[in-house]
Formats: sequence, C-alpha cells, structure tokens
Amino acid sequence: MKDAVKLIVYDASGDILVLRRSHTHPYWPHDADFPGGDIDAGETIKQAAVRELHEETGLVISHNQLDLVESWSNHYGTQHYLYKVRLEARRPDIQVSWEHDKHAWFSSAEIAAHIHPAPTDKFTSSIVKYFAAGE
Repeated sequence: MKDAVKLIVYDASGDILVLRRSHTHPYWPHDADFPGGDIDAGETIKQAAVRELHEETGLVISHNQLDLVESWSNHYGTQHYLYKVRLEARRPDIQVSWEHDKHAWFSSAEIAAHIHPAPTDKFTSSIVKYFAAGE
C-alpha cells in the first residue's frame, strides 16, 4: 500500500470541511471522509496534500499553509500523515470529485458527536478521536 495524507480543512470561522464518500468510492461508500489520498511516486507529502485537496474539493492552497498534526505507521508499514490548513474564506465553494457526493461544514464538537466512521477506517477514526480529545 502507498503512504497517504489527509487534511483537516478549517474555514475562516473555524468550521471543518467534511466530505461524504459517494457510492462509487472504493472504500466505505456513503461514510464521512476528509480530503486526501495516496502519495504518488516522486511527490513530497505536502505536494500530495495540495494535489489531493484540489482534486477532491477544487480548493487551491500553498504547501506553506500546511501544518503537520501527526503521522503514524499502520500494521502494514504504510505511513499516514495528517495535516491541517486554515482558509481565509468562510465556507468557500467546494466542487466535490467523483469520490464524494456531498460536503458540509461542522464545528469540532459536531464532528466528535456525529461522525462515526467504519471501525476499519483507521484514518478517519483517528481524525474523529483528535476532535473528541478537544483539538
């Protein structure tokens, strides 16, 4: 498996972007998701984060806006990276990709209370735990 990156995207008011996986998504269709994906060969982690955010939401950011939250290896040895980015706009327009069919903006408390990822979705589960711990 490839190394992967996910992003916590805050708007100007502090709300967080949550995507919903479409029925065509290969893993956990219709579950909550955060922008991100595989790191391609030859890409830096931040380049992958910027690319994935643009592909999945239409948002354009600079790698300088990214702050590392945490990284870890799973039991397969795949490295996961979680970044956060703060946007200057409040609830900017989002253009979801084929991987997602909806998006919404939530407070951190709402994420901890209402987002329940599949038990096998360790990446999204770790993000929800991050907010449950009082990010």
